[in-house]
Amino acid sequence: MKRSGIHWFVLLVLVTLGIGAAWLFNGNPLALTIIMIVFGLAGSIFILMERSIPSSNRRSIAPIPVDPGGADIEVEIVMRKLIEDLPIGIMFITNEEKIRFNNRIWNELLGVARELSLSDFKGHPGLWGALNRSIGTEDDLDYLWQVGTQHYQVIIKAVHTGNRFIGILVSGSDVSRFKRLERVQQDFLADFTHELKTPLAALMGASAILTEKKAMLKENELAEFHDIVGKEAARLNHLVDDLIDLTRIGAGAPTLMKSLIPLSEFIFDTSKLFTRELTRKKLTLKTDIPSDLLVFVDPNRFKQVFNNLFSNAIQYTEHGGISITASKEDKMITIHFKDTGIGISAENLPLIFNRFFRADEARSRYAGGAGLGLAIAREIVNAHMGTIEADSQLGIGTEFVIRIPKI
Repeated sequence: MKRSGIHWFVLLVLVTLGIGAAWLFNGNPLALTIIMIVFGLAGSIFILMERSIPSSNRRSIAPIPVDPGGADIEVEIVMRKLIEDLPIGIMFITNEEKIRFNNRIWNELLGVARELSLSDFKGHPGLWGALNRSIGTEDDLDYLWQVGTQHYQVIIKAVHTGNRFIGILVSGSDVSRFKRLERVQQDFLADFTHELKTPLAALMGASAILTEKKAMLKENELAEFHDIVGKEAARLNHLVDDLIDLTRIGAGAPTLMKSLIPLSEFIFDTSKLFTRELTRKKLTLKTDIPSDLLVFVDPNRFKQVFNNLFSNAIQYTEHGGISITASKEDKMITIHFKDTGIGISAENLPLIFNRFFRADEARSRYAGGAGLGLAIAREIVNAHMGTIEADSQLGIGTEFVIRIPKI
């Protein structure tokens, strides 16, 4: 009998003895002890059997072959591709002031087609100084780099291995959009502050006169100053309301409570708010809107749009009047709102939807609102997935064209 066969025979005998002992001495402590000894011997014999098998005959999981050189090359290719396609500039400069690697963005920013060197930054003194300072002091630095009209946030990080400084890692990301937003916010704050000063100054002046010189004023003068206080307070309140409204709309798409309404009835109801002003200035109102033309809009929001258009048209029109027409065109409903007012100059026309914009020259004589109305109107129309445009000629009038999707 072969050696491995003897092992299997002995193992079988021991297992049989164990089972027999368990059956004969069921529940007896002596039986449990015998069982433990038998299975211990069986396990030992099994281990000896396994060790006696030649290693060439054993089954095993083969390790995955690794080519260290090839793996390193693949990793390097992937890393280089990743760095090259990043939307930000990446560059490593050694402590010996040599550029070890950089992606194409740096070449494009510097206008250099060949391999970069640190001297290529000399044309940009601020960034050149920041790079040299970081290499010399081993400090991390942030630098805002302006290239033409673009702005880049350059972050310089010192790189160490242990206690040894080996160079700097430089990244540059385009922050031009954020700088433009920052400028818009600054301009908005400046414009709003300017708009606040006018009614506040009038309120303070009128209040001071009413407080200090009330006894010296005639009845009609008292009424005049009280009227100033009331008008300027209302103007200030209107400015704040417009600002709050514009901020809410601009913070995201406003929640619209849409419903299907007849456009002709909507325009008629809105125009009734301005009947007194139209009559006072002897202006006409003509409409040509199909009675069955329905629009799917938020009535309250859409009324803000037409309130502003009516108000502006009446304010800047001395003769003639207003005409409103509407029709279906392809997948849109088009509304034309036209007046015969003083018009808007060609240079000012592209700016009328900007916040706080009010045209000067002839229109400055009619200065009334804060210049937020058309900005709010555009935001509301945009929220309805529509557009609003304007066309105008000085001395002839202005036409607004609103397009919104039809159902």
